[in-house]
Amino acid sequence: MVIFPSRTNVSSCVSAQQRGSLFWKVTCASALAVTACLAPLPSALAASSVTCDTAYYSAHALSALSAPDSGLPRSSAAFTSALASEDWLSVALLCPGRYSEGIVRSALSAVNSSSPASTPSAREIASTLTSAPDAEPFLLSPTLRALSLAEDRYRFAASVLATRDYSGPDYVSLLTDAELLSQTYAHLVTDSSTDTRQRIYDTTSLTNYSGTNSTTGITMPVYASIELDAALEELTAVDKDSSSQSSQTDAAMDQRARTVALSIRGHLLRALAAGAPRVIELYLN
Repeated sequence: MVIFPSRTNVSSCVSAQQRGSLFWKVTCASALAVTACLAPLPSALAASSVTCDTAYYSAHALSALSAPDSGLPRSSAAFTSALASEDWLSVALLCPGRYSEGIVRSALSAVNSSSPASTPSAREIASTLTSAPDAEPFLLSPTLRALSLAEDRYRFAASVLATRDYSGPDYVSLLTDAELLSQTYAHLVTDSSTDTRQRIYDTTSLTNYSGTNSTTGITMPVYASIELDAALEELTAVDKDSSSQSSQTDAAMDQRARTVALSIRGHLLRALAAGAPRVIELYLN
């Protein structure tokens, strides 16, 4: 029988790290290694008892356990990173003022994890967000417009790179997905304000790309740069929306909020995979 490590066990492991207890380090490493092979990865939000405080404490504890200097075997640290990634996602959704921190830390933990982080497809995202058209809006109209604009910019950037960056990913697929997401967000806007999407944008930063992302000043490949720009623009938009942290019990609302978070995290994951530095301080003010 596999015993999944509870938050109490995690806390004991962290205390052991701090005390330097060899017994607990070995015990935790062994338990996590076995669990990594046999136990399914849970969703932190699936537990109704999860609160901002419990998610935040657990995320920090798991991140400490998975740190390079923790002493855990690589396989155990990688599995712990996957758990930390889920808890940081919960932090983004449950903790006021910690949306960007939660998403960025979730992405950074995910790239070091033992299981691939899942990002819903554009069709799945669109389906989830539009499945309850008469439900209470889960994001304010200005936020939805900003998300729509960010995806439209990303779509245009992908269309430009499709004719220039032949060593990059499937840009045609990316721009098609971005177009669907941009239109989905625009469709969800409930007020009568003007659509701010321009369809065509300045190409200077793409055609004369210097190897440095203009938003952060960080050196990275051009594809990583457009993914990072999309992620940061969308994080800024949701950060300003007080309704993005869901304390409601409405399961549909929670699912929609989680889907948006996974979509934004997907941009970050692709940026990190394409060469953006894996240093959290570079992305959080």
